[in-house]
Amino acid sequence: MEKPSVRNKIKLTIHSYNESILKAFIHAFSKENLDDYFYGPVFLPEKKNVFCVLRSPFVNKDSRDHFELNLYSVTFYSTFSTDENLLKFLKTFFKKLSFRITNNISVEITRI
Repeated sequence: MEKPSVRNKIKLTIHSYNESILKAFIHAFSKENLDDYFYGPVFLPEKKNVFCVLRSPFVNKDSRDHFELNLYSVTFYSTFSTDENLLKFLKTFFKKLSFRITNNISVEITRI
C-alpha cells in the first residue's frame, strides 16, 4: 500500500506598524517568483490601538493627548508536497529576504 501524499500547508503572516515598509517587503517577496507555491497577499484589516495620556495628572484633567497605533497585516498561504521542499523554501526565504526584515516587521509562520 502506498501512503497518500501529505501536503504541507503553511500560513505566513507578516505584521508591521509601518505600512510603507510592509509594502516594500511584499514587493520584494513577490519578485521572488513564488507563484507556484503561494496564494496571496491577503491584506487583513488594520488594528487600531488608541490610548489617552493625561498631560497634567494633578490639575487640568481636561488636558489630554490621544495617541494611536496602527498594526498592518498581510497573509500568504502555501502548500508543499514534502517536508524537504518546505524546509528548502524557508531557508531560501530567510536567506534572501533577511536584509529586508528589520525591527519594524514580524513574521509568523504557522502550519495549517
